[in-house]
Amino acid sequence: MYEAYISTDGKNGYWRVYEENDTLRQGEYSWSTASNGTVTGIISDFTNGIEDGRAVFTSNTDGSGELNVYDKVTGVANLVLKTHIVWQTNGSGTWTTYKNDGTIESTGSWT
Repeated sequence: MYEAYISTDGKNGYWRVYEENDTLRQGEYSWSTASNGTVTGIISDFTNGIEDGRAVFTSNTDGSGELNVYDKVTGVANLVLKTHIVWQTNGSGTWTTYKNDGTIESTGSWT
């Protein structure tokens, strides 16, 4: 089953997917647009109705932005940040990946 909503101006909305013949969510995508034009989107994945992954992106009007990816880690109550990516207007950027305990695993950049 699917459920969707979009504001009349198209600046906000969501799309949800539910397990067959159930009310448990399998996935969800939502977005919102701030008054300055910045768009934020969230993509979530669910198992048995419990969120076990999330990607959050921000797209600024100047072309810069960021992406944060979170995963469920056994023994941890909340989702854990695993990847952080930032890009600039000129196309350059940085990325960082994290271990399950939150310490940095690797970093890099591009131009």
